[in-house]
Amino acid sequence: MQYPKFLDQKNTSNYKNVFKGDDLLRYDTYAYVSWNICETVYDRKDDKLFETWEPVIVAENKLHRKWFDDPENHHKFKDRFREYIQNNYPQEYKKTK
Repeated sequence: MQYPKFLDQKNTSNYKNVFKGDDLLRYDTYAYVSWNICETVYDRKDDKLFETWEPVIVAENKLHRKWFDDPENHHKFKDRFREYIQNNYPQEYKKTK
């Protein structure tokens, strides 16, 4: 991957201060695509598919939860998906502060 810093929780949990300029735009896109894939899997309502992808959701939550919880990103996802994530997955990024 060209931007391994997007996979470092120390960076992603403080993304607005760590990433600047084009890197912030790239990270925003990366986090959005990552969460959008998770929402797509959630929307399928397929238990076998979800069993396969749940570890990915856990990993993306750990890396990009701060971004997901940022109010400026809420409009990018359905309310029921945001509620599902908030109710079923811990806010891992708080552990790194």
